[in-house]
Amino acid sequence: MAMTRFPEPPAADYGWDHDVPHTHAYLTGPLLHLLDQGSSPGDQILDVGCGNGALCGLLNRRGFQVVGVDTSARGIAAARRSFPTIPFHQAAATPEEIGCWLYRLSMW
Repeated sequence: MAMTRFPEPPAADYGWDHDVPHTHAYLTGPLLHLLDQGSSPGDQILDVGCGNGALCGLLNRRGFQVVGVDTSARGIAAARRSFPTIPFHQAAATPEEIGCWLYRLSMW
């Protein structure tokens, strides 16, 4: 089964020209609240659609083991430049790909 290719949007569309994308304004607080309720530093987190890696960087600073995945080569390149100690991979977010990454994380 061939992976569907989508045109890559300009980097600015995802806030990759800034340290923190606009989505953090409404996503970070609720996500951190959920993580405070049932996780601990050292837990593993797979960020599917990680974009420039800003959320991965935040979670890594809080002690989580993070892996970022995104379909965009530009996003992954920006993430790797900003957070060189975090593993980032260019991959699709299909159920097959997500299952593969969850398996890899379980072996981590």
